[in-house]
Amino acid sequence: MISSNLNYETMFMTDYLVLSRYLTRRSYPLTYERFNFQLSKRELEVIIALVRGWHAGEISDKLKIKQTTVESYIQNIKDKLGVNLKSELISMVLEKNLLSQVYF
Repeated sequence: MISSNLNYETMFMTDYLVLSRYLTRRSYPLTYERFNFQLSKRELEVIIALVRGWHAGEISDKLKIKQTTVESYIQNIKDKLGVNLKSELISMVLEKNLLSQVYF
């Protein structure tokens, strides 16, 4: 059984396709410092895959979308979080435990 929020165990130990089915909302509100923003379900799926160590090609295969679309999602997420590099994005998500705000 999956927990009610996206914690470390859920994010890394649950099969990716099963986890994706539990993300049923169109968007998820998050707060970082004084900024409030929304991540779409797809953006959230992309972040989870990035944190798992997948590259854009693997993500596009799993989500059945073009690699350029995945790269666009990554850029949109970086813009929302105010970071320039994918490595900064991943570090921020992990260090600030941002995804623990996601409930399903």
